[in-house]
Amino acid sequence: MIVRKLSEAKPYEAPNHRDYKSLRVFGAEMGGSQTLIFGISHFQPGGGAGPDASPPEKIYHILKGELTVIVGGKEQVARPGDTVYIAPLMPNLQVQGPRSRDVMSRLTDADVQGLGYYRFLPEQVEVGGVPVWLARTGFSGELGFEMFLRPENAADLWKAVRDAGVTPYANAAVEICRIESGMIVTGFDYEPHQATPFDVGLDRLVALDKPGEFLGKGRLAEVAKNPPNRFRTLVLEGDEVPEYGSAVTKDGEPIGTLTSPTRSPKFGVIGVAILRTDAAAEGNIVEVATGDGTASATVRNQSIYDPQKSRPRS
Repeated sequence: MIVRKLSEAKPYEAPNHRDYKSLRVFGAEMGGSQTLIFGISHFQPGGGAGPDASPPEKIYHILKGELTVIVGGKEQVARPGDTVYIAPLMPNLQVQGPRSRDVMSRLTDADVQGLGYYRFLPEQVEVGGVPVWLARTGFSGELGFEMFLRPENAADLWKAVRDAGVTPYANAAVEICRIESGMIVTGFDYEPHQATPFDVGLDRLVALDKPGEFLGKGRLAEVAKNPPNRFRTLVLEGDEVPEYGSAVTKDGEPIGTLTSPTRSPKFGVIGVAILRTDAAAEGNIVEVATGDGTASATVRNQSIYDPQKSRPRS
């Protein structure tokens, strides 16, 4: 046990901070913790810290005043008594596609052959000589892997993967793939505290029939009896791609939202949508708002590409 008095805490300079004073109590040169840094900071009005101040995860507890926290473009004001958690800065690199397992097998001694779909290795492994957390996940709708790592190692991992012969692709390409596959993204298809799992096709993940309680279980049990909305794919007519969040109507009546649209090279203009249940039947014809009016669209019950997810499960 270590008990440290406030008078023993030492001042320190934190990177990318401004107009502040800080005392370090535990961690780093103060000892007592290998992974956690605990300190006390006093920010002057207008002071603050940048999002890239340091890679570890952060927890702020507000003692006095207000702290405006901006993460991922979202702003929230924390007040006395509030505790704020900010996830660590961890770059993410994907290796996706039918040959991704072969590529990863050449880059690591970890058991990528035995790593199951949507599973991860709890301990760090080396990929191309770089320590990463490895998961068999991705947003491509194909067999794939994701690696999470510290920022200072990102360039080395990128080089190792590129040297293995892979072809880089940008966010625009994977966005097409994930919409074809019917995969949801928070902030576009799902807004926390505004939608339920039933709205976005995650019924199977709500374990209402198993023992144990969780926040909202009773309310979700009521929603499950007759879910008001369903998550569907829409196949649109024409070449115009609607905006994200475009209104979906039936005979002029609002019935839902096209949450994520795209132009697929294989399937044309498509999108995923949250539709009112009574309008979400397979083959139903609806209208989607566009810049010049509306475009007709046909409802598909499942994702338009590999609805059984046989490719990523392979």
